[in-house]
Amino acid sequence: MFVLVFCLLFYIHSALAIPGRVLQGCAALGTNVYCYGGYLSAAGGVFTNDTNDHITFDMSQTDVSTATPSPAWSSVPAPPATSITLERRTAYEITTLDSNRYMVLGGGHFNSALLTPGAIFDATSKTWTGLTNPPYYMSEGAMIASDANTVWAYGGKINSTPDATPNSMLKLTLPNTWTVVDGRQFAPTISRYGHAMIIRKETIYFFGGFLSLPEINLQPNVIGLFNVSWYNTITDQWGMDVGSGTSNPTPRKYHTATLIEGSSKVLIYGGTNVANLQALPIQDYCYIYDLDTHAYSQINMTSSNSAGPRIGHSAIPYKQNIFLLFGYDINGNIQSDTHVIDVSVPEAPIWVGQTRNSGNNGGNSSNGTSPVTPPSADGSSGGIGAGAIAGIVVGVVAAAAIAGVLVFMIRRKKQNRPQNPFDYYVPPPQDFNMDVTPTMFAENGNASTNNIKQHEMTADPSVSQDPVPTYPVSKPHDEHTMLKEMASVKPSGNE
Repeated sequence: MFVLVFCLLFYIHSALAIPGRVLQGCAALGTNVYCYGGYLSAAGGVFTNDTNDHITFDMSQTDVSTATPSPAWSSVPAPPATSITLERRTAYEITTLDSNRYMVLGGGHFNSALLTPGAIFDATSKTWTGLTNPPYYMSEGAMIASDANTVWAYGGKINSTPDATPNSMLKLTLPNTWTVVDGRQFAPTISRYGHAMIIRKETIYFFGGFLSLPEINLQPNVIGLFNVSWYNTITDQWGMDVGSGTSNPTPRKYHTATLIEGSSKVLIYGGTNVANLQALPIQDYCYIYDLDTHAYSQINMTSSNSAGPRIGHSAIPYKQNIFLLFGYDINGNIQSDTHVIDVSVPEAPIWVGQTRNSGNNGGNSSNGTSPVTPPSADGSSGGIGAGAIAGIVVGVVAAAAIAGVLVFMIRRKKQNRPQNPFDYYVPPPQDFNMDVTPTMFAENGNASTNNIKQHEMTADPSVSQDPVPTYPVSKPHDEHTMLKEMASVKPSGNE
């Protein structure tokens, strides 16, 4: 009986409290959200304990009357051994293809090559299909689909190394045709990483990130949010819009950019301006950018139910809401929670359940911030995450309820058996698995990007191609020098 109770309690806890994670990937297929990979721990200035967890929940079955719902997460079965290996991935590229499929590309630890860089998950059959190897893949880049059979990836670190990708668009035409589209006139002269991308009609817009240049004293070569580069997928045209606004947003990486359905507004959330992998987020974490007017508006999202500053989180739009999932917070904790933003008024987003007022762009009127508990000296979390706390509370309540039932049954049967000791399940701390800090070094013999020309190919998996460009050293924070040759014109077409 007690073994059964213990198993029941373990099941209840596992169903309601999943481990926190950061730099995972999430995509929406219909009403279902699928999340895969990420880091589970933080220690010594880096994230550790990467995973191949594949989990899902149904947004239509989630109570969004509160800004902090509790989705009913469940695990997605791993693919059979005869299929592909579901590899551990972090900081990889992910995009929805249609209502049934999403695609992943790249990711992984530095100097730990992927066996299957690109793969597609089909929610209908619950199966994975591996793609032929691309000319190169990336981590800390971004990827987006312009239709169900055409995917565009840009930027990041090349082939699980700390070196930069070429400043070219990597195009996939399904089922298996890869194309490296070399930079045209007005294209950025240098690639970037840690940025966010959205697509509106046929034009891709790039927000933030760091230039892929050598860092001096760990100072990143930032790209200001006012420099919004774009690429027209039909005309193969590059350009840049110069943003405006009453405040100057802090440059950032590891943020999200989400196009609000039926509008020209983009929600920018989170990010950090620090070069380290494990870095605390910035304080001005929420902005609305208008693609038509090129204007930024800072949004005050402070409240008791706020997700607060985050990095490495995921943002999923659904109807008039945006779900914010996971991430690393201002207190140095990897979170497992879910928050929901109401974007029914695109220019004035608020947390679900709040009341809009005219004095704060839609957010809560409080201008204060929550007290900050910094991480410990070794870089590990300064406290127990919200998911772990929720799990402990659920465990205690369930244990008390089950114990009451057992006492009632024992008394009714007048059995005087001694009670066995019983320990309820408590999740391990976030840093329970301390990986060794990755050694950062470049691969030997990397080919120059001069050997990469515009071409179409069905890549041969047996052939290794690791083009790694080299760039001149420039001063940090000198994005205007790097971007001055770009056109400040509007995209062509019906934009």
